[in-house]
Amino acid sequence: MTAVKDSRQWPGARAVHGAKCTNPTDHHAISTIRAVTDRQGRRDMDYERVRELLLQQWTFTGGPNEARASELYHDDVVVEFPQSGEWFNSRVDQQAWRELYPAKLEFQPQEIRGCGDLWIAEGLLSYDGNDPIHFVKIIHFRGERVDRETLYFAEAFPAPDWRQPWVAPGPRPVRQNDLPARISGGQ
Repeated sequence: MTAVKDSRQWPGARAVHGAKCTNPTDHHAISTIRAVTDRQGRRDMDYERVRELLLQQWTFTGGPNEARASELYHDDVVVEFPQSGEWFNSRVDQQAWRELYPAKLEFQPQEIRGCGDLWIAEGLLSYDGNDPIHFVKIIHFRGERVDRETLYFAEAFPAPDWRQPWVAPGPRPVRQNDLPARISGGQ
């Protein structure tokens, strides 16, 4: 990931002033990215802080302590689910429906990567102990809180035979070894 040199190149993009974005597969380098202060005095997020916030959210989401999970968000956060067409435009609204979530959630985080104010989390999510589905969470920070979150979910599917000649040999590399194997939500 590289810093955008001219924020006019991409709608909604902002240049990352002084941030050194690294190869997303170099987890040691990502974990040592320093926080950078922009012209408005806001700090860009670093890996350790994003990890801490996401682990807190995954631990408390979907239960009686949803307010602790929602500490991650600005009051005017936009949370969207493109696959269902739903979106919520306040922390109060997203917290309310998550407090009433009808299933027990279990997260299996696999990777967190990003730089500055844009981060991505990937993993597996089980509802009431059923087979896990894949999730991708794209989060944009304004300061130390999320102002936009987009969530995608997908079931696993079999790989097509025609791609087999290009599949990397051996087991998939471990993505990150500093994330817990499982997090039971709703605590």
